[in-house]
Amino acid sequence: MPTNMRRMTIIIPDEVEEQLDILKKEFYYAVSRSEMVRDLIGIGIQEKLCELDTGQNDQT
Repeated sequence: MPTNMRRMTIIIPDEVEEQLDILKKEFYYAVSRSEMVRDLIGIGIQEKLCELDTGQNDQT
């Protein structure tokens, strides 16, 4: 695990917490919740960067 990390605090709605709980049980059962959230953020960032590369930067 990288040592150059920053602590962040976010507030999420109940629905998002429920979705995270499902993902934790189904896909991320072997890692910490923090690792799961870091992975999901990374996936989202990569998706958005790919959209920029392909010109699909719809603002939704």
